[in-house]
Amino acid sequence: DEAAMFAVHVRRGDPKNDGSQAGEVERLAAQRLARDDGAEIEVGDGLNIVRAHFVYENDLTDPLEPEEVERWLGGAPGSDSSRLVEASRRQERDAVGEAFDEFSGIYGAAVKTRAIRWLHESPPTYDRAWVIEPDVVYTGQWAELFAFYDEKYPRADLVSVNSTHSTGGSSWAHAAECTFCSEGDGRWQTAFLPVFRISRRLASAVLETLRSNRTGHHEALLPTVCERLSWCEWISISHGDIYRYRPFIALDESEQSAKPGRLYHPVKSADVLRALAHVEEV
Repeated sequence: DEAAMFAVHVRRGDPKNDGSQAGEVERLAAQRLARDDGAEIEVGDGLNIVRAHFVYENDLTDPLEPEEVERWLGGAPGSDSSRLVEASRRQERDAVGEAFDEFSGIYGAAVKTRAIRWLHESPPTYDRAWVIEPDVVYTGQWAELFAFYDEKYPRADLVSVNSTHSTGGSSWAHAAECTFCSEGDGRWQTAFLPVFRISRRLASAVLETLRSNRTGHHEALLPTVCERLSWCEWISISHGDIYRYRPFIALDESEQSAKPGRLYHPVKSADVLRALAHVEEV
């Protein structure tokens, strides 16, 4: 099986105080991923079945119960309690140690650490997982994107955008905090990780590194661990169109530039998401 881990923060109320529905973008994105739950992908002589999972960090001030999380996700297929994976900063810090604080990034998010740990601890039927942020849109069926990389790069341990050149390597703003990156020959990498595929064995190697109290921002540590392992293969995602850190994608930009079968990030507006989704329907 192939896990598709939708990494999301759930919350109550109207955080923007503008009358919008809480989590509308996340809910629509979850439902789009859930369409591909159970999709079959041929890989060599085998068959991978996509299983959607929802790894979520709960509202800290007013936590939602599992059945409320299901409703918050819009009843997306696969969002039942058997596919819900709860994450918390305390839990992940207990699981991997103080190294979590830097690895989790500037927002201290627990969802990616939890997704990686879930894969490491999951049944042996899962040998890889896609981890997807809710502000990423693929203008097509997610299973199509998964199938492209599964068929072309079945042995790759990391599939993500290689951002080493654009971040400037050691001149990156988060470089100094990567204690693991400074070891050995000092060569290190960065990856842009709104969506990525990771193998079980790389997930295990990343956790082993963190538990030895060697750390770094996840977009530096994860690819650098891979680069320093002789067996680890890293393939860069080539499907990005408007695929960047900032600024947020504007509505007119999405309407004018969207193409089918491409990745878009960051999508922070439900109107932008709907405009991009419309492309695959034309």
